[in-house]
Order: sequence, then structure tokens, then C-alpha cells
Amino acid sequence: MQRDPTYVAAHHFYKQYATVAFGSCVKPVDGLCGDAQGGVKAKGQVSANDVVVNGLRNTDHRDSQQRKLIGCPERAFAANSAHELRTPIAGTLAQLQRLIAELEGHPEQDRARQVEQSLVRLRQLADRLLQLARADAGMARASGPAELLPALRVVVEDVRRRLPADRPLQLEERAPSLLAPIDIDAFGIVMRNLIDNALAHGAVERPIEITQEEHAVEVRNGGPVIPPPVLAGLTRRFERGTSRPGGVGLGLAIVETIMRQTGGELLLRSPAPGHSDGFSARIVWH
Repeated sequence: MQRDPTYVAAHHFYKQYATVAFGSCVKPVDGLCGDAQGGVKAKGQVSANDVVVNGLRNTDHRDSQQRKLIGCPERAFAANSAHELRTPIAGTLAQLQRLIAELEGHPEQDRARQVEQSLVRLRQLADRLLQLARADAGMARASGPAELLPALRVVVEDVRRRLPADRPLQLEERAPSLLAPIDIDAFGIVMRNLIDNALAHGAVERPIEITQEEHAVEVRNGGPVIPPPVLAGLTRRFERGTSRPGGVGLGLAIVETIMRQTGGELLLRSPAPGHSDGFSARIVWH
């Protein structure tokens, strides 16, 4: 992409990707400079009317979140630890992936891949701990209703790009807008956690279905029916379902925390409405 001298202040970026959103589109930035405490600047192709989806926010918003974190030492420790872990994890993972490529045809490659899986899970844990600390800090509620449909489209399209062709992700828009009093960055966190949960635990031969209404979004996946006692505990922290191993057990807890802060609800159902099996997670603002 072409470089542009304009800079956008940011406090973090989603996983290893720094992104800036412009209305209904999202563009990667070319590089980062600065540090997590003094503010990170993302350099890339930016223009007026910037709206941030995946974690790039202005410095005033970042400073406000930091002040909330300072009020709770445990919360601040979790957030700072997660920040500090992300860079060495990313660097180690990159070196390991290069080693895996060099071990092609060697028996040691399988062991290296097992280590890679452990590092990926550790990176996911660091990401979720950071999200949880920010959610606990009360960063989710907006001053008024925000239009979220463009952000929803961006998140869905971003996930689609990294999915194999045989794993469809469907979005059905049932209303011309999606309005809720939630910070757009927090909404991105909510949707990514719901979609990641569906991808991790849903039946691989069934599509992930996302339905949008004016004040609600529902994410459905196929799979066996979840027993009511297990379903009731899925929003507890570090609670995992029984379908498949993996995950860190924080995604739905983060979603529930953010929804509660914004006056909304997270409704979990199994079987999914209209189906004899499967699972649905519905977020709704009344």
C-alpha cells in the first residue's frame, strides 16, 4: 500500500495486526512507533473521518482507560502483563514458524508444531486477559447510541479472509442500521469473541450464521446440544465447553461483562432457535 505522512495515535493493535477503519472499510497501517506507555503511533494511509474498529483509539481515550486501570492494582497488573507478553510471544512464534519450515521432512517438525500450538494458545490468553482488564475498567459504554453496522461488516469480512473456503461465514442483515450505546472498539471485541467461539466449538461442516437486527446480533453454529448446567456456566471466567479442547475460557465472560456495562444482554441458547442442535449467542440492547 502507499505510504502517507499522516499518523494516528493508538494504544494497542489487535493481535499482530494494526488496523484503522474508515467508515465501512478497513486498511492496514505500515508500521508502528512509540511505546505502550507513551502512546503508539500507527503510520499508514489515513484520511479524515477516521473511525477506529480494531483497537486504534485516540490518546485521550487511552489515557482515560489507563486512569481506570490505575484504580485497581490487580486489573492494572493483568493489563500490563498482557501488554508485555505480546511482543516476545509474537517474536518467538515467528522464529518457531520459520524453524518449522526449515524442518520440512524431519521428524522433529511435529514436535515443533506442538510447541507452536502452545504458543498460539499463550498468545490468545494474553489477548483475552488484556481484553478482560479493559472490560473490567468500564471502557465499553458510549455516551450515546452508535451506528455499528459498518463495524460489523468489517469484522465479518476480516474473519472471512482468514477462513478456508469450506468454512462459510454468513451475515444476514435484517435492518438498515445497528444502534447501541457501546464503544465501537468494545463492539469489535464482542463480535470477534463471539465469532471465534463459534469457529472453535461449532461443527466444521456447518456454516457460522450471523443475523443482524436494529438492536441485536445473533451468532449461530452447528454442533451437539449443550446440557443446561454447562450452558449456564459458560460466562464464568475460565469456563470451557465440552465439545472440543482449546480456548482459554474467557471469550464469553468478556462479552457478558461488556454487554452488562452497556445496558445489554448476552443470551445463550442450545439448541439454536429453529434447529434441533447447535448453539446461539445473541447480544441485544433493549
